[in-house]
Amino acid sequence: MPFVGIPTERIIHCSAEQEGDYWCWAACVKMALALHSLPVAQADVVRAIQGHSWFGFAPDDRGATDEEMSLALRLPVLTGAGSVVSNCGYSLGPPTARLVIDGLNLWLPFIVKVRARSTWHAVLLHGVEVEQDEQPSKAFFFDPSPHSWGSPLPNGGKLCIASWGESMRCVAAHWVLGTPRVSA
Repeated sequence: MPFVGIPTERIIHCSAEQEGDYWCWAACVKMALALHSLPVAQADVVRAIQGHSWFGFAPDDRGATDEEMSLALRLPVLTGAGSVVSNCGYSLGPPTARLVIDGLNLWLPFIVKVRARSTWHAVLLHGVEVEQDEQPSKAFFFDPSPHSWGSPLPNGGKLCIASWGESMRCVAAHWVLGTPRVSA
């Protein structure tokens, strides 16, 4: 079965463990932007979206709302070429198989919000194995949590492989990061 998506070597190069208890979303944003060669720090993402950054076990440490995640993926990133802005698509529920295959063929990363125990958790969908009928059978995720069940990466976080059907049943929302462009 062929693999469609962003090569594992690229994921390993861009991987980042979440720096705060509820910063899975910021780690996924950092990684999605890094996959497009746009460096940004997790603390800067949190500060830009929530007005400040927290470290450690601050009592008001929290994750991001869906709206905040969408804003974070559209943050302007300053580069040598100017201010670069990404477009992003957002939808409730899991992405369709066709959307994922088409997006991953272009190396566009997906961030998915999944149910994790009694809370929500953000992970990056970076690949699928595709059957002959062009339906995914396995999903390949990067999980920024140091407590996840996957294979650890040198920069932190874990690579996880799950069945397509089972993993998509846990998805409450998803974002796909489009190709960044220099803004005027």
